[in-house]
Amino acid sequence: MLEFPLRHPNPLADLDFDAAAARLRTETGAILMGVATIDADRSAADPAFRVTLIPPAGTRLAPEAFVVVLASAEIRGKVERFLGVPSGRPPRSLSA
Repeated sequence: MLEFPLRHPNPLADLDFDAAAARLRTETGAILMGVATIDADRSAADPAFRVTLIPPAGTRLAPEAFVVVLASAEIRGKVERFLGVPSGRPPRSLSA
């Protein structure tokens, strides 16, 4: 599983989870598994992420979130090109 940040412009940002999952699968063959968001209960100096696998219907993908994707090594490159970003979270000092 890989994580990709949702930054504008991004083809999945602001879509609901089900629509984003269908679009990602059609465009790349990857499976959208969940979403990771910064936990609002933590300080910006010490952020933590809350990961929700298969979130409830109607969940919107916010531009500040990360998507959790299941993809093979071959498909990873397709996902990176489609989303316009490499996988992974930024170093801690950049995410605060």
